[in-house]
Amino acid sequence: MKRRIDLSFLSSLLIGHYLMVLLLGSLFFFLDLAFLAFLFPLSLLAVVLLSAAFRSFFSLSKKVYRNTLLLFFFLVFISGLLCLVLFDNSWDGQTYHMQTALSLSAGWNPFYTLISSDIANATWVNHYPRAFELLGVSYFAFIKNIEIIKISNILVAWASLAASVQFFSQQAQFSVFTKRLLVTVTWLNPISTTQLFSGMVDGQVYNLLIIVVVGFLGAQHSRLLVVAAISALVILASLKFTGLVYAILFLGFGLLYWLVKKHITIFAALRMGVIFIFLTGFINFSPYGTNIKREQHIFFPLMGVAPVNIMIGTNMPEGFKDQNRFNKFFSSLTARSSNVHGSNMAPMPVPKFPFTIRLSELTVFKASSVLYGAMGPLFSGVLAISIFLLLCVFFALSPARFKLNVLLLVFVSFTIFLNPECWVSRYVPQLWVIPIIILLPLLTRPITNSFLQRLSLSCLLLLTVNGLMAGVINWGANYIISRQIEDEYRWVSKIKQTVYYTENDFCSTRKRMEKFNVKAVAIPRYSKPPQGNYTVFNPLTTKSEVFIPINTPPYQPSKFFSVLFSYVKRNR
Repeated sequence: MKRRIDLSFLSSLLIGHYLMVLLLGSLFFFLDLAFLAFLFPLSLLAVVLLSAAFRSFFSLSKKVYRNTLLLFFFLVFISGLLCLVLFDNSWDGQTYHMQTALSLSAGWNPFYTLISSDIANATWVNHYPRAFELLGVSYFAFIKNIEIIKISNILVAWASLAASVQFFSQQAQFSVFTKRLLVTVTWLNPISTTQLFSGMVDGQVYNLLIIVVVGFLGAQHSRLLVVAAISALVILASLKFTGLVYAILFLGFGLLYWLVKKHITIFAALRMGVIFIFLTGFINFSPYGTNIKREQHIFFPLMGVAPVNIMIGTNMPEGFKDQNRFNKFFSSLTARSSNVHGSNMAPMPVPKFPFTIRLSELTVFKASSVLYGAMGPLFSGVLAISIFLLLCVFFALSPARFKLNVLLLVFVSFTIFLNPECWVSRYVPQLWVIPIIILLPLLTRPITNSFLQRLSLSCLLLLTVNGLMAGVINWGANYIISRQIEDEYRWVSKIKQTVYYTENDFCSTRKRMEKFNVKAVAIPRYSKPPQGNYTVFNPLTTKSEVFIPINTPPYQPSKFFSVLFSYVKRNR
C-alpha cells in the first residue's frame, strides 16, 4: 500500500519549526531588533520553503509532501488549542518559566542586558537556557494568551511519537503487535505525560532524547530521521543545563556508533560536530556565552562562585544529605509514589513491596512533578523482573547477539548516574527506557524460549498500563483543575469593589486577572493590602494572595471539585 504521509518528514517538520524559531530569534537578538511579531510566521515560512527545496532529495512525492505538511499544520493548531484548554499548574512553569516569557515579550534582549534583580526569580530568568520560552513567546505574540507558551512540550511529543512509529515500523524482527506496544510504552513516560501541559521541560528532554536515539539507530532507513535527530540535539542543548551535557554525550555516542558501523567517515563526523557546536553556541550565546563573558561559571548559578543549592528544604529530605547517589536512587526508586504535600522539609521516602499499589500512589500523579516513585507505582517491579531477564540473556542465550542493546544499556545507565541527584526521576527521564532496552532482545521473533518471551511481553504490558495510569490521571486532573481556576477568576471578576493581590512569584496570577478582566490592583510581593477590612483568597495551584473585601460572600468551589479533592486528601 502506498504511503499517504511520511512520519519521519512530519517529525523533522515539527522539530525543524522549533529549531528555526531559535535560530531566527537568536539572530534578532544579535542584531538587537524587535522580533516577536515576525518570528512565528517567518519560522513557518522558512520551514515550508526549505522542505519544498529539499523534497526531491528526500524522495518525497508531491502527494506525500502535501499531506504531511497539512498534518503538520493541523498538529500545530491542535497543540495550541490543548494549551489553552489545559492550564499550567506547575510551580516552575507559573514562576520563572512564565516570567522569562513575559520578560522576552516585553522587549528584553538577554544577549546584551540582564533583567532587574527586583523581578521575581531574576537569577533563573537571566541565567537559565530559554529554548522553551522563546518558542512559546513566538506563539504568545499572536495568540495573546500566556498559556500558549507551553506548546513546545506538545509539539516535541508529537515529533517523538512520529519518529518512534517510523523507526519501529522498519524493524522486521518484531511482530506488528509488539511494534505497536513498543511505540506506545516508549511514548508513555510518566515524566513526559504529566508535564505535557505544564511549563516544565524534563519530559521534553526525554522526547528529544528518543528522537536522537531513533535517528541514529534508524539512519540507514531514513535521512529525515537524522535531520530530526541533529535538530533535536541542538534544541536539547538549549533547553536546560543538563540538556547540554546530554546533548554532547548522545552526539558523541551516536557518531561513534556510526563510525563503527561505517555509516560515515571521520571527516563527516567532525563536520557534524562542528555544525552542532556552531548552532548551539549561536543560539545559546546567552546564557552560556554571557556567563563566561561576565567571568562566571558556564552553568551559573548552579556552579561557580556562591552557587545556588536547589536541593534543600522541600526538594530533599534531611536523611539524604550524607548518602551517596546510588543509595538515594535506590530509596527513591523503590518507594511509594509520593510528593512533599506542603511540608517545609521533604519527608523520607516510604519503601514498598513491588507491584503493590495504594490509592495515594495514583492520585499523586495529578501533579506535574512527583518526588518519589515518579516513574509510576509498577515501575520498580517491572525493572526488577527486567534485570532478572537480563541475567537470563547472558546465561541462557547468546549475549553476542544483543551486544548493541547491552552497549546502549550501559551508556544510558552512565548518563543517569552521572547526575548526582539522579534519585529525582524528572532529572533523569531516560530511566524509563532501561527496562525497554533490556526487554527488546527477548521480544524478537527468532527467540525460541517461549517462557522468557511471554514474561518479557507481560512486563511490557505492565509498563504500558503503569504509564497510561499516570498520564490519564494527570490529564483528567489537569482538566478539572483548569475549569476550577476559570471558575475562581470569574467569581473574583464579579466583585464590584477593587481587589488587591500579590503574585508572590506566580506571575500566572497577573495574566489570569487580566484575562478575566478583574478589577484588581497589584501590590509588591508578600505585602499587605491598603487599610481596610479584607479576607485572603489563595488562587488554586499558586502561592499568590488575593485580598477580597470582607463583606464579599465566600467563594464556594463546584460540588464535583469539592467532593473529588476531599476524596483525594482523605486517601493520601
